[in-house]
Amino acid sequence: MRRVAAGEAGIVPRWEHEAMSALLLERLVEKAGIPLSLYFSSAADVRAQLRFVTLLIRGIEDSEPWPEDVGRGEDKRFLCDIVANKRSGIDVDKLDYLVRDSMAAFGAGGRLPGFDIHRIITSARVLTRCERVGSVRFREVCFQMKVALDINMVYQLRAMLHRQVYQHRMANVAEAMITDLLEAANACFVMRGRDPSETISLSDAAQDPDCFVRLTDGVLESINTQPNQVGLARAQRLYERLQQRNFYRPVGHPVQLETRPRCRACDRPTEIDHRFCAHCGKSLRVRRHVIESNGKTQLPWLAALSAEQAKSHFPFPPLCHT
Repeated sequence: MRRVAAGEAGIVPRWEHEAMSALLLERLVEKAGIPLSLYFSSAADVRAQLRFVTLLIRGIEDSEPWPEDVGRGEDKRFLCDIVANKRSGIDVDKLDYLVRDSMAAFGAGGRLPGFDIHRIITSARVLTRCERVGSVRFREVCFQMKVALDINMVYQLRAMLHRQVYQHRMANVAEAMITDLLEAANACFVMRGRDPSETISLSDAAQDPDCFVRLTDGVLESINTQPNQVGLARAQRLYERLQQRNFYRPVGHPVQLETRPRCRACDRPTEIDHRFCAHCGKSLRVRRHVIESNGKTQLPWLAALSAEQAKSHFPFPPLCHT
C-alpha cells in the first residue's frame, strides 16, 4: 500500500493484512460478545489465547524469540507453521489461495491446480530438527518425500500465477490507477466511521477494523457518484478511464543500439568474427565503421557521433502524458 496523506496526521503507518486480521478477530470477539472466559480458566488466560491466535496469523521466524505472554511454551512453536510458515512457505493459507485463484483464473478443467492438496496435508508430520538454533531444538512441520513433486508444483503454480495474474502487466497498470484514484479522493471523500455520527477518510478507515470491512469495491462507485467537487474531479476521471479500459500508457520504450559492423554491399549488421556476409555473401574484408588498431576492433563512428547525429541514427519515440 502506498503512503497517502491522512489529514493532519501525516503519513499513514504501513498496512499489513496479518495485523488487520488480528484486529478483526479481537473486534469480532468484543462486538459479538463471545464469552471466551467460559472456555478458559481466567480472564488473563483469554487475553493470552487471543495473543496466541494473533501469533499464528502472523507467523514467527526461527531467529525470533518465543513470546512469554501467549499461554504456551516454546514446544508449541511448530503450530505457527500451519497458517503462516515463515520457513518453507508451505502453509494452509498459501494452499487455499493458490487453489482458489488458479481455478478462478484458469478454470476447473484439466489437472489444475497440479497438486493434491489433501495428499500434502495428510503427509505432514511434526519432527524435531537435528541442528540446534541457539540452544534449542525446534519442532517443525515436515512433509514426506513421496509428496516432493506435489510440493514442487506448489512453488511452480505460485510462480506461474505471479507471472500471468498477480504481476501481469495490465494488472499492475490497473492497480496503479486504482491507487492514484484512492489517493486523489482521500482528501475529500469521507465515509461513515465507527460512530454513525462521525465521518472518516479512506486512509484512516484502512486502519480501523470496523470501517475496514466496508472498504469494498463499492467505494470506487461511491466516489464516482459523488457530486462534482474540486477534490474528486481527478478521481472520477480515473474511474471513467478504468471503466473504458483507457489504461496508463508507457512514455517510452527500450531502444537497442546496433553496434555490430555493417556490410558495405547490403548495409546489414554482421558478426565481428565473420569473413563473409551472411545476407549477401560478399567479403567482409573491408566493412563500414570498423578499423583495426593494435589488434583491437573499434567502432569510432558510434563514439564520435554528436547529439544531433545520434538522434537521427536512433530516433526515440515522443513522450506522451498519462
